[in-house]
Amino acid sequence: MPVKKPPQVPHEVWLDSNVDDSIHIVPRINTALTANAGIYIKDSFANGPCDVDSAQQQLKRDKYWKSEEDLFYPIASKKTSKRKRRNRHSAFWPIVWATGNNASRKYGDADDVGSALANFSATKAVVIWTRRHWSDRLALWWSLSSLARMNVDVSRFTIATAESSSDSTNPRAPDADSISCLPVIRLRSAFDKRVALTNRHVEIGSGLWAKYAAPSPLKFDEAFQAGIAEFPDLTAVAEPFGWLFPRSIGSGMPVRLSRLDEIFLEGLKVDVWLTPQELLRISLCAKEVLDKRAGGIEVDLNLENMTDLSWLEWAKLHLASDPRILRKVVEERISAGKSDLLMPIIMQFGDMLFRRRLHEWAMHQPASPVLEFRPGSVDKNDFTRVSYRLTQRGKQLIDEGLLTPDDAPAMFAGGCEVYRKEAFWVRCKDDSGCRLERR
Repeated sequence: MPVKKPPQVPHEVWLDSNVDDSIHIVPRINTALTANAGIYIKDSFANGPCDVDSAQQQLKRDKYWKSEEDLFYPIASKKTSKRKRRNRHSAFWPIVWATGNNASRKYGDADDVGSALANFSATKAVVIWTRRHWSDRLALWWSLSSLARMNVDVSRFTIATAESSSDSTNPRAPDADSISCLPVIRLRSAFDKRVALTNRHVEIGSGLWAKYAAPSPLKFDEAFQAGIAEFPDLTAVAEPFGWLFPRSIGSGMPVRLSRLDEIFLEGLKVDVWLTPQELLRISLCAKEVLDKRAGGIEVDLNLENMTDLSWLEWAKLHLASDPRILRKVVEERISAGKSDLLMPIIMQFGDMLFRRRLHEWAMHQPASPVLEFRPGSVDKNDFTRVSYRLTQRGKQLIDEGLLTPDDAPAMFAGGCEVYRKEAFWVRCKDDSGCRLERR
């Protein structure tokens, strides 16, 4: 759909636009930014297959998200499953746009940024929001690819990058929170510091998207290892990309699971059934205890004396397992020095991938599965509906590594299928850092 070009207005005028007078393109929904006019990019693009071709991209994303209907409710009741299906759209659109407010507010779906912009005034400034966060930055590159493909005039566009708080900045790691989680004061500061979007930004950003969505991950890996001037935080932002690939720990050694898969699985036990929610809470509880002890505060893990730990109050609500059993699991994690490893991954990829990946492991090679599963005792939500237990084969896979690539269920890193025999990409580490290598 062609997009009307706005009148030629100096960039200084666009930069003076007020927050409420602008059209905001935001990854995830942030009502503080889109109260009057907004475009929400609801697809994170961090999970599932992507494609350089826009038509194939739409087909693949639609198929991926529709498959959630089956994967998220593998053993839910027929009544529940039917209700969930009725509530889902017949087609998945990566964008929702909204104009006006109150009674005059209008909504719609779109398959790219250019088509969504056609529903707004062509004279308004456009602000594209981003953050040093993996899924937020993917949304930015995909948006720039859309603008490049439709040859949109970017003279009225600016980029607002919400910065990390000064006390949590790690130049080698992505930010924990998406733009959707930030308070208004941080958004206001980012808006005031926004910069003009240039054709060079569009060229580089759309090029990064093409590399990410390509079947081979090599060019994207090379780009994020080398860094790019237009996106100086690229190496930190794209670090989660490497978490998706199996790892080589040395010449002649078995290839280990990807960091993501190993962390998703290693919290499970061979003798305890645990729901995804319990896995998250156990991981968070271990972090809470270890953080307190690191600060010189000793924590008594006696169940009756643990009222200061947030996980216990939650445990009284709707756990499938006996809290005493969970305490034992927490103690084992603390003894091993394992803090919270799950949340840093979930903050970049979302909780849907965690649930989906556990299900895929349970369904993979059913004659000798890595995980066993059964209905959870509490049918409250998708995190309590199913319980999992690690098998001896699963424990061996975590401890000793892969015998063949298809020991693990397939997954995607952008356009690349991971754990594929015909093109088995492995993350290797040497003195110069980490790189991907085809085996």
